[in-house]
Amino acid sequence: MLNMLRLPVGILAAVCLLNPADSSGQSCAALRVAATNLYLTNTSQALKVQAANNQDTQIFKVNYLTPANGQGEAQIRLTPMSNNPNETLAVIESGTKAVVGTYDGSAGHKWNKQFIEQAGSDTRYGLVKSTGGFAMGVDGWGTGNPNLPAVSDINIVPASEISTFGANKWIFEPKTCPAPSTSCEYYTLITSTDYTPNVNQGFTLTANCYGPGCSGVTYKWAPELVENGVTGTTFSTSIPTGQTVSYWIKGDKPGCSTRYGRSNITTLASTTPGCNYDITATAANYNPVVGTLDLLTANCTGPDCGSGNFTYVWSPMSDGATSSSNTFTVISGYAGGTVGYQPMGVSVSRPGCPTQTRDIMVNVQPYVGTFNACLEAESSEGNGAITSDPNASNGSTRGLENDNNHYVTYRVENAPYYGRYKVTLRYYASSAPTVSVKLDGLLPETTLNLPSSGSWNIVPREESFYLDMRAGPSTIRIRGIGGGSCRQDKICVTPAPLGGRMGVQEEVIASAEQQLTISPNPSNGEFAVDFYLEKGNEGSLIVSDMLGKELQKRAIAGQGEHHEKVTIANAVSGTYLIRVVRKDGQEVRKALVVK
Repeated sequence: MLNMLRLPVGILAAVCLLNPADSSGQSCAALRVAATNLYLTNTSQALKVQAANNQDTQIFKVNYLTPANGQGEAQIRLTPMSNNPNETLAVIESGTKAVVGTYDGSAGHKWNKQFIEQAGSDTRYGLVKSTGGFAMGVDGWGTGNPNLPAVSDINIVPASEISTFGANKWIFEPKTCPAPSTSCEYYTLITSTDYTPNVNQGFTLTANCYGPGCSGVTYKWAPELVENGVTGTTFSTSIPTGQTVSYWIKGDKPGCSTRYGRSNITTLASTTPGCNYDITATAANYNPVVGTLDLLTANCTGPDCGSGNFTYVWSPMSDGATSSSNTFTVISGYAGGTVGYQPMGVSVSRPGCPTQTRDIMVNVQPYVGTFNACLEAESSEGNGAITSDPNASNGSTRGLENDNNHYVTYRVENAPYYGRYKVTLRYYASSAPTVSVKLDGLLPETTLNLPSSGSWNIVPREESFYLDMRAGPSTIRIRGIGGGSCRQDKICVTPAPLGGRMGVQEEVIASAEQQLTISPNPSNGEFAVDFYLEKGNEGSLIVSDMLGKELQKRAIAGQGEHHEKVTIANAVSGTYLIRVVRKDGQEVRKALVVK
């Protein structure tokens, strides 16, 4: 957590009047409501006022667009420090005229910071939209509501009310600007004002960044992967002929591999029969818990939607599944129990019409419930003899000392989610055993080399490994296949900690920067693959199709952070698997090729 600068109250007013801007004309501040001393807070573009929380969500960059006068009045732009670095606070004129975080940089993003009054040590300002008319206030309070809630929404009031109620008066508390994020965990996606414009009809593309590493990202536009010299988060253009153009955005950050976003824009002639429709894509839950089901929907608008005959290809977490339905159910973060921002999407086609591809970004949340299933070997199905042991967890074990071919099949009931689980095996072995693990009776089996416990029947040992299990019932068969005999006592199954990897491992250490990432995804067959392999260790990078056929395999000598380029030659559209195999297990990600 960053240390926040809190100045003595007696100094605050003088500092505000002097406009505490750095050499770039920017400063940081917390915005406090005069009526309640609660603070403006921004979390995932949801603006509220609430008690101080010492988080970056209550720090805003104050960009002075015009010089401040003696009382600190100026035109400013307010940027939240907790989200997309290109986001600014804007007034949306339609509907409720709410204050939200958006990205287009129009005049609605500028505020006139107007001095209202000096009240003791507090200098109070009003924030009026640059084009006038409306001021930033707090819903309910600006109307004189005496019941001041602990948390309230932000809205706008007529500019004439800024000095009427304390709910419309803001106190700027100087704060130390948070240091730029060094995280490489970010994604870039493109949205367009029109995905199917007419020939020569203008449209605007916007690059959106998701994830904790968005701070410090710069952007270059590259239609058909050819940079055109345009930088920044927006690009306005038109297409002079009837065609489909792939617009790419390259998001770069020092020390990180380039992240790509893509949007296909297709110009339509007004006479194109059956193609006068537009597709949007939504998720039922944009913040699903890992391993839970989420419903994706492709929505159609336009006069030709009712003609039917659409084909939907869902990606990338759904294996590029093709269906005739405009809805698809996915398992959130199922690939390795992944949490955080994850792109999904759909490509919609109809005979004679251009394919329309839409992206959906969800933020998968970790599972925070409790689950602990401990299963005794002697109470489970197996072929090893049951023998009593006073040191065993329940007084008995399975297995014979001179036979390493015994197995135990444990049945796990009521697993709460689809995803990664930690399995801890308690066993006895006088010499190091090798066992195989089979989940739900399916191949492939995982081979584990277990350490010796030092004794056949006195000193137990526990080792943990990780399995990707389904919700509900599952079976786990652990069978000796070599080395010393493994006398099994029990297993315990719990939700895996974030970063849990396949294989035996006594301590899990895996940050977001160490995990396997692939970009762009989908792509035309070229991928940037980032992963972590400790210096001095050896591993492999393997590309295969969904049937398990290896297409590429290369040996990797550990250097820490790796940035590898993978090209799937002559690849047809579909889903492929990219694996990084280490001595303690492997990581797998799905890569979608769209031609």
